[in-house]
Amino acid sequence: MENRAMHIRNILVGYDESAPAKRALALAEDLAIQYGARIVLVTVVEPLNAAPVEVMVPTETEVLNARRAVEQEADRMRAEGRRPGANAARDCSAA
Repeated sequence: MENRAMHIRNILVGYDESAPAKRALALAEDLAIQYGARIVLVTVVEPLNAAPVEVMVPTETEVLNARRAVEQEADRMRAEGRRPGANAARDCSAA
């Protein structure tokens, strides 16, 4: 069998401030250090109690809260010398 080294450049992490998301981010940080990869944090704002056929747009507050959570994690990672994606939290926008 051929021995091929794995090369990871980007690690995508879904983040919602939950305990599982925080564990996933910690694992991604370890992998990013090991492979010299950057971490891209993403979050999705989904309205609660929305009927499946309705198109719901998140409120400005929901978008700002999601952005704040991602920015806090990106700032923490930068302070620790980690590499979140260059546009972490800057690509948030309401549809």
